[in-house]
Amino acid sequence: MHNYGNWPYVSSNMMVPGHSNRKVDFGMTNPLIMPPNISSDLQPGYTPHSNHEDMQQETGSEMMQQSMGLNIMQPGMGSEIMEQGMGQNIMQHEKANADMSEALDLIKEAIKGETQDKLFYQYLLDNAPALLDKEIIEEIMDNEMKHAKLFRQLYFELTGETIKPDENVTFEKPKTYCDGLRGALMGETNAVKNYRRILAAMKSRKHINMLVEIITDELRHGSLYTLLIHNNDCKY
Repeated sequence: MHNYGNWPYVSSNMMVPGHSNRKVDFGMTNPLIMPPNISSDLQPGYTPHSNHEDMQQETGSEMMQQSMGLNIMQPGMGSEIMEQGMGQNIMQHEKANADMSEALDLIKEAIKGETQDKLFYQYLLDNAPALLDKEIIEEIMDNEMKHAKLFRQLYFELTGETIKPDENVTFEKPKTYCDGLRGALMGETNAVKNYRRILAAMKSRKHINMLVEIITDELRHGSLYTLLIHNNDCKY
């Protein structure tokens, strides 16, 4: 701040409301000269207490009413909000039950198709033209048998019931080895879609981990089948 000697520094909050004060030396405002129509007992910067208190009271009451208004509901609003909340909970519960019901059906379907899967993989092994093909197919087959075991365990833990694969099944052989590979690739793609729906219905970390392991294997199988299709020059 600049030093003006003995000249007093005048703060903005010392100004008197109303008309501008008359100018004195050096163009500064003299805070001691009162404007007309202002009571002499008012000091510079003074705001009447009555107005100030009234404003505080009015502002405080308005804020209290607004605050209370957030917590006070109109008649009938409480029951409507409660009914809406209960309706949403019921819908979520029904959806969860529907998802689990669908998941159990898909698990049962995977278990019952175990025998047919074995016959299919055995066909691919018997017709594989190269050792690399046989090694890849054997690895996939071992993974699929592991998946079948996990699905049987999962179904038992969810329902307390034991599901066995269908033994009396008919197996239609593919026309060619390449047809078998293409069919296997499509089968893996469809399996991933179904297993993701099962995963969405799982609640426990153990069951979620089981599905993640199965889905990860299926995705890898898709890549292996794509490799075999490429190596054997199979046309789509």
